[in-house]
Amino acid sequence: MNASAVVTAGFVLLPLLVSVGFVLACGWAGRRLGEDAGARRRRATRLGAAVFAWLLITALIAASGVLRRFDATPPPFAGLVLTVVIIGVVVPLSPLGTLLVRGLPLTSLPAQSC
Repeated sequence: MNASAVVTAGFVLLPLLVSVGFVLACGWAGRRLGEDAGARRRRATRLGAAVFAWLLITALIAASGVLRRFDATPPPFAGLVLTVVIIGVVVPLSPLGTLLVRGLPLTSLPAQSC
């Protein structure tokens, strides 16, 4: 069974939008902390390249069908999940996480209603 075009587009567009938002948020935080434009540009280039590489690698792995192999022990998808969890812990504890915490206003967080 194939996914609808809307679902497929969502699975492509959402990570792209989040990735662009992440790079832009880092630039905004740097500007608010008074970093010079050159430092912000270098960080945006490195960060953009790293995010692009991550998206490309995961897309190629998914397109190859490796992540569908749930008969393997452990399933390859578990490796991807583990990698995402590690990145999700390491990035906030890194200097990049500190930059975002110190440089972004609290109001930049999305509001949640109960």
